[in-house]
Amino acid sequence: MYGEKQIIRPQGTSAQTNGMPQTPPPPFSASDYSYPAKSRIVTGFLDLIMPLVTFCSLSGIVSFVFYDGGIGVTGCYLGFLGFTTLYIVTKQRNFPLKALYPLCLCVITCMTYSLRYTEALVISVPLLFYFSGLYCMTLTNTKGSCFESYLSLYNQAKAIIFIPHAKLFLPVISLWQNRKTKHIKLKKGYLGMLTGIICGIPVFIVVANLLIKGDAAFSVVMNGFTDKTAGLLEKVFDKLFGFIDDPLMIIIALLFTPWVASTVFSFRHGVINKYVDNSNTEKTVGIFRFVNDGILGGFYGIIALCYVIYLFSQFSYLFGAFSGNIPLSVNISLSEYARRGFFEMSTVAAINLCLIGAGAILAKRKENGRPSKLYKGFTAFFSVFTIILIATAMSKMALYINELGLTEKRILVSVADIILALTFICILIKLIKNDFPYMKIIMYTALTLITAYLALSPDFMIARYNTNAYLSGKHETIDLDTIRWLSDRYEVYTALNKLKDSDNEVIAATAKYEIYSLYESDTEYGTANTSFNEYRLHKQLKENAEEIKTYKKYSYYEIHRGYDIEKLMKETKENGSLFETKSTKISLTINTEQDINSIYLFNSYTRFAINNPEYGSTQTADWEYTYNANDCFAEIEIENAGFDYESFKIYLEKDEKGKAIIKNEYHFELINGENGKLEIIEK
Repeated sequence: MYGEKQIIRPQGTSAQTNGMPQTPPPPFSASDYSYPAKSRIVTGFLDLIMPLVTFCSLSGIVSFVFYDGGIGVTGCYLGFLGFTTLYIVTKQRNFPLKALYPLCLCVITCMTYSLRYTEALVISVPLLFYFSGLYCMTLTNTKGSCFESYLSLYNQAKAIIFIPHAKLFLPVISLWQNRKTKHIKLKKGYLGMLTGIICGIPVFIVVANLLIKGDAAFSVVMNGFTDKTAGLLEKVFDKLFGFIDDPLMIIIALLFTPWVASTVFSFRHGVINKYVDNSNTEKTVGIFRFVNDGILGGFYGIIALCYVIYLFSQFSYLFGAFSGNIPLSVNISLSEYARRGFFEMSTVAAINLCLIGAGAILAKRKENGRPSKLYKGFTAFFSVFTIILIATAMSKMALYINELGLTEKRILVSVADIILALTFICILIKLIKNDFPYMKIIMYTALTLITAYLALSPDFMIARYNTNAYLSGKHETIDLDTIRWLSDRYEVYTALNKLKDSDNEVIAATAKYEIYSLYESDTEYGTANTSFNEYRLHKQLKENAEEIKTYKKYSYYEIHRGYDIEKLMKETKENGSLFETKSTKISLTINTEQDINSIYLFNSYTRFAINNPEYGSTQTADWEYTYNANDCFAEIEIENAGFDYESFKIYLEKDEKGKAIIKNEYHFELINGENGKLEIIEK
């Protein structure tokens, strides 16, 4: 109406309410609401073949470790390490230089298998897994890989063990989720072509061989194809599957494959990095810090008092090694003195490390997050006390080695001494200088020393040091049992080859027979494994075979010695010559009608059995013996039908000087004696 106020509304709008325009909502459309998609890992061709590569590598490593060792372990592990590097680097397109250190640890440790085989390599199996995990952590810049603090060890355990275990089936799930993605489809053509070629090769070989047999012209073109393919297939299957003699190896590989595959897969796709970086380890540890200074002081104080009393009571015993002698008040052997020193030190050092570590986790901190002065004081006391014990133990071990030579345990003790001493020194410096990188120095030194211990080989150090120390006159005698039982047979041969020229004729003769034993074992069984040192040993034994065969005559030292060098030297001096093994003929004629099951002829060197002997029959054998007239020449044991035994000992005749008279041939006769008993007479 004219004169009336008119409200003009915009077209398409609703009426106002409280001065606010109202507009009807647009029609509902599901496309207008986008929900966040579930996080999905994009996989590719390398992810597809990674589990297969992991399984094949583990099968080879496990089988070679348990059976052959040698180059097989090195080859399988290096192949897996190379694939892992390619697998991760192609994803992140970066190779950090700091990853070279753990990579070197991996390569050096696995190379020891191809160089030599020793019992020390047993500890290298878990080390290879740890070094591999550390390498992946460093490669992906995962938190804790560079040993920032003691909490780095916790992060490493999470990254290498706990997270992969929790994500055990992540590779399979991710591959299944991506089975129809564009990325996989792009690769389908190449994968299909490769699959077709692999499947077509056996058919090609079969068809080609049939055509060769059916057509003369084609056989000329394909000359030698049948023999070459047969030989190639035999080699391929022998190399790929011939080493897996035990199905248990396959089962072990299958059990470990999901864990290893999950670890590598999680590192490549940043799963581990995300979980470790997002976890607040410091905050988690802070929950356990409930011990106040009162409890800490009382607990540490009573233990410190015990250490002080112990130190004073054992003062002359503990520190006597610095003078290079056993304390006069201590009535024990040198070896026992040194051994006790180490075990005392290692026990106390372990307790002190636990005390310091427990205090670092459980003791309350200041507002700035640093430990209290009380904790620092007791930590300094425990560290200084332990360093003194370690220095004492190291001096004892030096005295021990200087007098008695090296063994594997003594080398391990020395390495442990160095690591422990460095650990407590770094702890002391950390108390003074808060930003001191104590954990890096401790761990990098420890890992380097352990790897060097494996690479240099304890057998190499023992054989070379002990042999040279004896031949140079530094040591008056040598423990031949230590040399003999080294697991690296090439080092055993090298040491014995030097000792066979020793001025001590007993040691020289013993070394010669041990060389013969190596030759006999190598001839019967061949190379024990495919390590480089085994090939070197095989070559040396083969080249010197004629000379080594003559060493068999020294077998007396293998059977009677007990490696008591002094006793053997005394016997040799009394006898006037070395106890060389000789051989003569011995025959036994059965002239009894008694029912006899078996007759056994034996001495320390040979054994001969006659089963169901016939009346009037004669048995002859070559009999080995030595000039040792103290033992019986031979022993004959007779088993009758009732399984009762009669034994007869035969001794050598002696001349006026008491020396045994040796004949070229002996003949004994078994007859019926008095009272129906058997007798043996010499004819």
